[in-house]
Amino acid sequence: MSNVERYFSQIVMPEIGLMGQQKIQAAKIIVVGAGGLGCPVITYLAGMGIGCIGIVDDDIVTLQNLHRQVLYNETEIGQYKTAVAKQKLLQHNSTIIVNTYTERLTEKNAIEIISKYDIVIDCSDNVATRYIIDAVTKKLKKPFVYGAVKQLEGQVSVFNYNNGPSYRNLFPDETIFAFENDCTASGIVGFVTGAIGCMQVNEAMKIILENGNVLSGEVMCADFKSMRFRNLKIKGS
Repeated sequence: MSNVERYFSQIVMPEIGLMGQQKIQAAKIIVVGAGGLGCPVITYLAGMGIGCIGIVDDDIVTLQNLHRQVLYNETEIGQYKTAVAKQKLLQHNSTIIVNTYTERLTEKNAIEIISKYDIVIDCSDNVATRYIIDAVTKKLKKPFVYGAVKQLEGQVSVFNYNNGPSYRNLFPDETIFAFENDCTASGIVGFVTGAIGCMQVNEAMKIILENGNVLSGEVMCADFKSMRFRNLKIKGS
């Protein structure tokens, strides 16, 4: 295996080792959304050596989002997030592959895009996209790593993992308001997206390595104001 020096600090961990690092470098992960959650997710996926990272986002860099979308800077305002993100990830780690999709994930393109990857990490900002991801990953039998933030709170879970519960099991009715990343309307502190994004990467790593307790059948709820964390069982799991 190449790049032993680069990943030495990971390889020496008994939970990873050489075999684990090989699994990481062979993994293909698609990230839906390159905003507040997406920035830490794709940054750490690239850093740890995920072999192929896909990024789906049709938005541009804006000033009002820089406080939480820390991968970007003022000189990049107006540019597509996918283009900026790809350039920076490859500058950080030239050994990986970064595929970009400068479009929204829809019912028409979801299967074609997601089928190319092993794991989907949801960093989107709306419930409709999550239902699309949920339906497609359930059909394709691929794990769906969910993350959502609002103000000083966040949630993380893994759906459709080894025939486990789906997003629809947690939120069965699409007409009922679910916990979503409507940061413009409700507000958000930047570090919350960083913390939840890192937790999503942790779930992806456990899935790749088949090591650790994956958050399947439960949702981790974090309240950063009180610093209280609790895991809630998903009904029917």
